[in-house]
Amino acid sequence: MPRVSAAALKPLAALTKSIVSIPTGSFNERHVHAALAAFATERGLAYREDAHGNGLIEYRRGRATRPLVLGAHTDHPGFVVTEVRGKRLMLEF
Repeated sequence: MPRVSAAALKPLAALTKSIVSIPTGSFNERHVHAALAAFATERGLAYREDAHGNGLIEYRRGRATRPLVLGAHTDHPGFVVTEVRGKRLMLEF
């Protein structure tokens, strides 16, 4: 397997950091999906969400071949802090 230079990985690392830094939780993934949609739109790629709430970005160029599918969760089993009142946190699960 060919080695990839650290310099070549920097854009991927920056993209990954920008996406995983977005607050998210189960059934509260709209901000991550908005970032993915913006990423796709900026590059002329098609973005859609299926009936199950999965975000899909499609890249089509050249002749038809077998698809490459990369998958990842856009949520985590956690919560989002919606408000801070002194020492109290209001949370959305």
